[in-house]
Amino acid sequence: MGKRTYVTQMASKAPGFKSFQDYVTLLLCTNAKGDFKCKPLMMYRAPGSQALKGKSVNHIPVHWRWNKKARMTSDWFHSCFIPEVEYYLQGRNLAFKILLILDNAPVHCCEELKNAHPNVEVLFMPPTTTSLIQPLDQGIIKAFKAHYTRELYSKAFEALKTSKETTMMVYWKSVTIRNVIDYVGTAWDNIKQATINNCWKNIWPDCVENFEGFEGVTESIKNSVKNIMHITWQISGEGFDDMREEDVEEILAEKAIEPTNEDLDEMAKQGVGVSDDEDNESQPKSPGIVPLTAAKIPEWNSALEKIFNDMEECDPMLDHSLKFKRLTSSAFAPYAEMLKDSRQKAKQTGLTQILEPVWKGKLPTPSASGESQTSEVELTDVNLPPSSSSAE
Repeated sequence: MGKRTYVTQMASKAPGFKSFQDYVTLLLCTNAKGDFKCKPLMMYRAPGSQALKGKSVNHIPVHWRWNKKARMTSDWFHSCFIPEVEYYLQGRNLAFKILLILDNAPVHCCEELKNAHPNVEVLFMPPTTTSLIQPLDQGIIKAFKAHYTRELYSKAFEALKTSKETTMMVYWKSVTIRNVIDYVGTAWDNIKQATINNCWKNIWPDCVENFEGFEGVTESIKNSVKNIMHITWQISGEGFDDMREEDVEEILAEKAIEPTNEDLDEMAKQGVGVSDDEDNESQPKSPGIVPLTAAKIPEWNSALEKIFNDMEECDPMLDHSLKFKRLTSSAFAPYAEMLKDSRQKAKQTGLTQILEPVWKGKLPTPSASGESQTSEVELTDVNLPPSSSSAE
């Protein structure tokens, strides 16, 4: 949030572990070409079932995991990494042979990952070399944090514009794990392929295509920093309306403070990030998911059509409204496909009911001896329409 902002200043005066110090742990993974990004693994210290209530954890922008110390586990390797990489390789007719390069960090469960899969060789970088050759540390992580911070402030500014009663402090307290997941997904999507590929220069120079220098990555991050500053200047309050470039750089460079066991106990008492039902081990950890019914989709489609018509009628610049319609229709395509499939299944069900056997007779069936046998069935009356021609 920025150390000079009034939100941080006020929160820092509160006793105990500060809620703004709460954190999630992310694991990011890409290939050298930059055209493959694993869905980020997000680990939190609590289930977060209230924030994710009604959502399928298999269809959110991150691989969601939790434990009380918010550390990585080898589960990511087998349940997330292997399936995603295998799917990527199959789609490009490439052999399933992988070299996975990881930091030499305790959270990566070094011993557990050795020889974990016959087609994957796991290589751990030498200690203290991360800042020098680790691709993610050459600009990918910083670019990700810049996109995340911009998304956070953009949503905050939208909330402040919507309600005059909303302050930055009110908004900050309202941010949930679900919001964080959305921001992480958007930020990761915004990382460009060229940015990723360039950041492999120090560890694998031959794989980099059209190397533009790290200046290109740095320039992209600087543009994001400027965007963040312009957004915060529109947010009233000390530390926001006079946000400086060095303030944003400080946010991007900031490291999370890992809470101690005493901090975790204090957070549990304060209810930070954990509701009563989540802290109760007897409660189910997977919230009930209410499936989307196809009946809602026509309502959304009608609402969009109304918006399209209003924009075309009111905006004298027709190319603007047409572009909006084209992009929105493309984004709506998954729901349109879902509705189409639902209607197709309904037609098939109706046809099956019409063609259900209404007659019973003797049908030949094969026997073990090779001779045909007959099944006893009754033949009911079936009224057929008269034929236009007859055969003698």
